[in-house]
Amino acid sequence: MCYSTAVSFTSAVVLTGGGLACLKRMGSFNPSNGVFPLLPLLFGIQQGIEGVVWWSLGTHDPELLRASALGFLFFSHVIWPVAIPFSCYLAEPLHQHKGLFLLMTLLGAVFAISTYGPLWLNPGWLVVSEVHHSLVYRTTLLYDAVLPRPVVTVAYTLVVLLPLLLSVRLAYRFLGLLMLLAALLTAAMFKLAFISVWCFFAALISLYIYYIVVVQAEAEIGSTL
Repeated sequence: MCYSTAVSFTSAVVLTGGGLACLKRMGSFNPSNGVFPLLPLLFGIQQGIEGVVWWSLGTHDPELLRASALGFLFFSHVIWPVAIPFSCYLAEPLHQHKGLFLLMTLLGAVFAISTYGPLWLNPGWLVVSEVHHSLVYRTTLLYDAVLPRPVVTVAYTLVVLLPLLLSVRLAYRFLGLLMLLAALLTAAMFKLAFISVWCFFAALISLYIYYIVVVQAEAEIGSTL
């Protein structure tokens, strides 16, 4: 994300703490929740990895830079476009939306395989740099010859956000709305560093899950005492 190694590592600590609190509060795993209780923890790990990206840029370590950049992009290009729509699929009781969410999951899987796999196989297809205090992940995609990059970005955003925005669960729709606003803000102000900055905003927004799982639940328990 923006600014520095310290910002990434600090956000990683905060998110990881919130994520562990969510897991402790949830107790046993509920499949209908998918990965949502894990979101703060997963985003915390991703931000920690991006802290390593910052560190490797500063120490001029190309091997560590490539490994950490691939680690960061594993979350953005594989976990988020697959796990989020699939979690919405698991949580959705309405038949018509379940089919759409499953389709979004499959599209997310196609995106993950077709974009992330080639980055592993072609070292020159991933270049990381710092531009205006933000990390820019310049990637070459298989789609570049046939699709403008903004089209791919919009498609990726829809795969991640549409299931949230259409979910029967109000909390998921609100989460999707917050992430949509963050995506629009990022596209307008941080176009070159879209993936890094949007993931950072989404990471902070994921603390809303902490509010739902921990703060709101404890308030409800207190009101019954």
